[in-house]
Amino acid sequence: MEGQVNFFATRMDLLSVTAAVEAQRTMKYICRDDSNGGKFEEFDSASEIPDLGIAIHGDHNLDSIFLVLDRNKRLIVEQINLKAGGTSYSIDQSANPSSVTFQPGGVYGDQAVISGRVATCRNDPVSLALLKLFRKEIKRRFERFKISWVGPEAAGLLDAGRRFTFSVRAPTVSDLTREEVPVQDA
Repeated sequence: MEGQVNFFATRMDLLSVTAAVEAQRTMKYICRDDSNGGKFEEFDSASEIPDLGIAIHGDHNLDSIFLVLDRNKRLIVEQINLKAGGTSYSIDQSANPSSVTFQPGGVYGDQAVISGRVATCRNDPVSLALLKLFRKEIKRRFERFKISWVGPEAAGLLDAGRRFTFSVRAPTVSDLTREEVPVQDA
């Protein structure tokens, strides 16, 4: 039973969710971006992530992704020998099944808000519990629009005319708009 929760949020919106989640569970966030010799940047709280809620590249697939684990879980880092020589390192859910991925998305300059998500591709009970906890706190604080949730501060940016998209390079036809009536969660 894999799953995901899609959202649009600012730093303040994200911090309201992560603070509530962290009050119920002791976790760590490990940035999946390029490692330094197999060492990945780790944060004990989302509030420590310097660019949380800022979409640097303006594209959901190019901005930072974090692996979220219980703090007492050991992170498994995979070493990959490259055909061209050298070594690369990777962290993902296949080696760390008791985790979720957290793509915060966020504000891209004065142009757009880029979508974020919390997801798992694993059927691991701990992974599913983490996803359920994030989902509960997002639903408690955000407004639902079609398949996405919108944080309160982000909703103000939507009303001010910001694009809500997964990528600033995507056609505007795929943007989330206020004209789409919010739906009540069944």
